[in-house]
Formats: sequence, C-alpha cells, structure tokens
Amino acid sequence: MYASDSTQLSRLGLRFVTPCSEKKLHKQKGGKVRGAREDEIRWVEHELGRARFGAKWEKSPLSDSPVDLEVWLAKAREKKSWKEIGGSFFRKLELEAGRSEARRAYDRVERYLRNPNAREFQGHRLKQLVEETFGVSAEDFRAFILEGHLPRTRERRAKKM
Repeated sequence: MYASDSTQLSRLGLRFVTPCSEKKLHKQKGGKVRGAREDEIRWVEHELGRARFGAKWEKSPLSDSPVDLEVWLAKAREKKSWKEIGGSFFRKLELEAGRSEARRAYDRVERYLRNPNAREFQGHRLKQLVEETFGVSAEDFRAFILEGHLPRTRERRAKKM
C-alpha cells in the first residue's frame, strides 16, 4: 500500500483501493487501462441475463423492465443514436415519442448505476420482502390490509374445498 492510496466508491457501489485517479480504475495485463464504463457495461449485461433467466431473489429493480437494460446497452456499448434505439425498441410509438421513451429508459439505468439505494428503487425490495414474509404477492397483501381478506383465486378456492 502506498501512502497516496485512497479508498474510492465506484458508481456500482463497490469499494476498492487504488493509487490512480477515478478515470483509470483497473490495469489489465499488457498495461491497458480498463475504465468504469466497461465495468458498467459488463454489469448491465450480467443483470440482463439475470432478468431473463435468474431466480426471483437474485433480481434487481432493473430486472422488472429488461428493455431498459437493452436500451442502455444499445447506447453505451453499441453507440447507437436515439433515433435508431427508439425505432428498434419502441416501434409502436411515434418517432419522437420512441426517442423520448428510449432516453427515459437510459436515464433509469443511469440513475440506478449512480445510486442503487435511491428511494425510487426501494419498491422492488419491499415487494420481495412481503412475498418472502407473508407468502402472498404485494397486491394481495395490500388488498388484505384494505379489505380484511385475501382476494379469491382459483388456487385458494381449490384449497378451501
């Protein structure tokens, strides 16, 4: 450890100690410097895989809308324009509306990368806790609190008989 080493917190919330600046985070074999953006791209690719094929307990709030992750990758990794992204992911919308929706999706992922513990991403975790604790969906739990009973479903009717 050098005296000039400092502990830094990356945008993904990972702690590491580095003697270099924030722009030069990791040094790979061959002296090539790997930046934070490449790490984010790798993380988003991994998260997209988890969104498609992962178990419920290992998904992040972003996994509820994998299109957001795909849009972010199209912009960050493939360097596509907003027009191309809007046209390929939001075909049913008008051209300008597709661009706007693409920008919103990109911004949601960016906000999560900046602060995964932000208030807007806590609803996902709370829904998971309700399902784990009470064994019912968050919607059913809300109905129980408001109406005093769980909504009838085919499964519950079959159990009762």
